Amino acid sequence: MAVEIKWAKDSETGKIVRFINDAFELDFKKAVPKFYTNTNYGKNHVIAEEDGEILACAGVFDNEVMVLNTALSLKIIGSVSVSKKARGMGLMKKVMDEASKKIDNSDCDFAVLCGDRQRYEYYGYTVGGQMYEFNFFERNIPHIGIDGDIKFKIIDKGNIDVYKINQMHNEKIIRYLRRESDLIDILHTGDNTIFTVYHKNIYVGYIIAKENKINEMYLLKSMYSKVIAAYMVAMNIKNIFVNITPVQFDAIKECSLTAQRYVLKDICNFKILNYPKVIAAFLELKKRCQKLDKGSIVLSIKDKCTMQIKVGEVIEVKEVKKKADIEYTEFEAIQMLFSSAGFFCVDERIRNWFPLPLFVEVCDNA
Repeated sequence: MAVEIKWAKDSETGKIVRFINDAFELDFKKAVPKFYTNTNYGKNHVIAEEDGEILACAGVFDNEVMVLNTALSLKIIGSVSVSKKARGMGLMKKVMDEASKKIDNSDCDFAVLCGDRQRYEYYGYTVGGQMYEFNFFERNIPHIGIDGDIKFKIIDKGNIDVYKINQMHNEKIIRYLRRESDLIDILHTGDNTIFTVYHKNIYVGYIIAKENKINEMYLLKSMYSKVIAAYMVAMNIKNIFVNITPVQFDAIKECSLTAQRYVLKDICNFKILNYPKVIAAFLELKKRCQKLDKGSIVLSIKDKCTMQIKVGEVIEVKEVKKKADIEYTEFEAIQMLFSSAGFFCVDERIRNWFPLPLFVEVCDNA
């Protein structure tokens, strides 16, 4: 029987989970519980099937991110896999072609995909975004100091602190959609453990961590270094990595003075489908955080769109039919406009505006 490429049904969720568990040698109900403890996500997968057996798979999931008051829709591709016996048959390309077609024909504003850069550039994705990673060693702790009043509590479903975490999330200036009813499953993405942080018996924030990696950390007051040091002592960790988003300004400032080292890194592969809307939203955010030079420029993304960007009292980005002042290919645009390379390489005429702080945290990815 010929291999069939099709969108699965919800009733096939169990079969899909067994397939990707075997392909990745992971338990996806633990690794991505927000999708795979739920039986309603089978239809989000395109599969290659022969005689009822799945040979390849790719998942496409919906999310939304609020950038200040602007809602941006996004698609997340995950669980891209092929069985050992089907390798070399071109089935991963076929399921990715189908997944890409669905995304390209949708009204989403951008899409995210983790994986090898060169493999997924064929589908219009390239590495980008920004995330700070701070590295603390045991020998840094004496210089930071240990605050014995900092305590950690493991959180799971039914705990009253879930409301506090959700409230903090909803106050972020960039926040991905996290419904309170799904929050624990979302935060467990990547098999993370959820901790709330207390100082002198008062709630001050939360940590999402796995082993020696803090993937997400938000505090109500700037005491990041003290909390990291206390966490290392409490968990007997000698070397830890801490992710901080590019808009956590207090955390960046504090940790840059105490960490052994840090890097500003790209995080995954992005594809922008609605350049004017995405640029306008993030420029508005950047304008709130720093003074932007006033001006107007016509920017072209080759084979995608040409935009006029105006920065003044109001941010305005709209498609136009004009000769471009600056032209980038799609991959160059991700690097120059949304990645750390843009700090040094973007055209000097727009260096005050770009790059923009695009990111996705571990818990919001697939």
